[in-house]
Amino acid sequence: MIQSFFRCVRTSLVLCLVFVALQLAVGLVLAVVIVGAQATGSTSFTLPATYLAVALLASDVLCAWAVKAKGLIEWRQAFDVCRTPWHVAPLAFVGAVASIMAIGLATELANLPDDMAAEFQTLAQNSWGLLALCVVGPLVEEVVFRQGMIGDMRRHGAGMWMSILVSSFLFGVIHFNPIQVPFAMAMGVVLGLLYWHTGNLVMCTLLHMFNNTMTAIQTNVNPDFMLSDWLGGVAPSLACVAAGFGIAYWCFRRLKWV
Repeated sequence: MIQSFFRCVRTSLVLCLVFVALQLAVGLVLAVVIVGAQATGSTSFTLPATYLAVALLASDVLCAWAVKAKGLIEWRQAFDVCRTPWHVAPLAFVGAVASIMAIGLATELANLPDDMAAEFQTLAQNSWGLLALCVVGPLVEEVVFRQGMIGDMRRHGAGMWMSILVSSFLFGVIHFNPIQVPFAMAMGVVLGLLYWHTGNLVMCTLLHMFNNTMTAIQTNVNPDFMLSDWLGGVAPSLACVAAGFGIAYWCFRRLKWV
């Protein structure tokens, strides 16, 4: 049984390691470039937003290439808009957005440290950073964690929940930032359900882009905004969390996804 499990998840573990390794490698190259630029006095000691954005874009492109090179994706099929079951979109998106808002609010109430707040704000205020955060990043993460991981585990006979939970766990882990890890894990479950039941990456990629775009907008408009404070404290926030999960469950149940 253990051997069967590791046979199913082996490719997912490799993809996760490749994803992290490429980010670290590109980050190292970026650090060398910055140190060299600082030595010549051509840049400040503050990490330039464009350099950080380009590093993210480069690592994303390399990750997408790795998934393609391993034969884990057929791009036309993965993003075939015509074969996307749009009739489920209204309930699917209502359920997904309700669950993501509930997850975000619950994460906010947990008051976890945000070690990447400054970097995210820097990227959100830069055009290249917005491209990396709101378009390329979500697309590549869906390719790696949904198509690459869930798709491979499914082909090896893994069930829906095993495939989704493994990919969601790895999706959370690679974010490293304490406040993002539980949110990404829970969001990965929602995105995994969308991928599993729609058969391609169109809806889950759109939802991922929507989530990151709204976060970037909030960061630019009011970075100190706390939804729990706006709702009036812990008690009403917990009620909203319960309501959000309730709406999500009802929607997914109506679709017979859970």
